[in-house]
Amino acid sequence: MSKKIQKSQEKVHNCTDNGDRASSTPGTHLDDKRQLSNSEIDTWHAVLGATRKLFSQVDRDLMSQAGIPLFYHQILVHLAGAPEHSLRMNELSEATQSIPSSISHAISRLEEDGLVVRTHCPQDRRGWFAVLTELGSDRLAESNGALSRSLRRHLFDLLSEKQIVELTKTLGLINSEIPNEI
Repeated sequence: MSKKIQKSQEKVHNCTDNGDRASSTPGTHLDDKRQLSNSEIDTWHAVLGATRKLFSQVDRDLMSQAGIPLFYHQILVHLAGAPEHSLRMNELSEATQSIPSSISHAISRLEEDGLVVRTHCPQDRRGWFAVLTELGSDRLAESNGALSRSLRRHLFDLLSEKQIVELTKTLGLINSEIPNEI
């Protein structure tokens, strides 16, 4: 990282809203004014860069090999795991951590491709279910293979078994601390 970029990042991470140097006294999570250390800044940039690159690469691989993006794959996985391969639209939104309009758009595209159908909710005429079709199940099997190949090449083959276990523990800790709200 260039010294100019690093100095700029240090300014951002070391100042409070009023421009004063942040306190190095440990605080609470909600009112923590401690500055990030250089190693913490480097870790954040590594996480951000690696996740963006990995998601983009996996998305490209799924598109080229299975014809669907990673987000659509996620939707098909959730539908396949649901009772009767069916979920309400709001349940899909929660499961994928997506805003309802994104789910609606994705389901429309998946419906055009014959991978899902929408059905009315019998208990609530305003509610809709997304239901995985047989063609959707077939496409999911195809995309599962593409996903496995991509993850093996761009993630798991790069790590030792010990690193995979440590990464799983670390990400599990982060996931347990952050609420599942969108």
